[in-house]
Amino acid sequence: MSGISIPPPASKSDLDKVVQNVADVAKTVSTVGMTADGATLAAGKAKTDADAAKAVSDAAKVASDAAKTAADAVQASIASVAATVPTPGTSTPPAVTDMGAAGSATKQYAMADHTHPSKARKAVKAVNTATYTWVYPTPFASGVIPVCNGIAQCAVGTTDVINVQLDGVPTNTQCVFRITRTVQSAVALIGLTVLSINVTPISCNLHMEAFEP
Repeated sequence: MSGISIPPPASKSDLDKVVQNVADVAKTVSTVGMTADGATLAAGKAKTDADAAKAVSDAAKVASDAAKTAADAVQASIASVAATVPTPGTSTPPAVTDMGAAGSATKQYAMADHTHPSKARKAVKAVNTATYTWVYPTPFASGVIPVCNGIAQCAVGTTDVINVQLDGVPTNTQCVFRITRTVQSAVALIGLTVLSINVTPISCNLHMEAFEP
């Protein structure tokens, strides 16, 4: 046919090239597909790892919260117990009384070296006067009128009788003792022993006691 150009038939080598090109394209497409699948798998694994890490983090937070709750409970328990533990007393304990008492201060205890104030005052003084004013080493509380006693200690062999009596009403700070010396005299005529007061004071040791009633 005139005007139409018909190309010459392709050679075998050209056909082989075409086939090779098609094969290369198919291989490239396959490689790209495999790469995409790998990326998808990698993304899925990354998400799984992230989820696992979050789960671990959540579990750690739960454990931390539980530990804090337990610690708070322990502290509250300690504080509750500590509130009931007695503490050392800081004031002077009461004086000894004639009748004991159980006491009521359950939240305090006495120190091992504590001392109770005494209700007694005691002294021994050398005297050689007819009266002696004893000022207590520690005064009693205001308004207290103590019970006072005195007795004379004389030298061995003394035959005089010494009378010790209170002179007036004791106060919370002092009392006055009167010391009277009585001499024994035998009256041969009537066979009696007569007691007479010797106005000369005798030297003696005066034992004195005062007690809070």
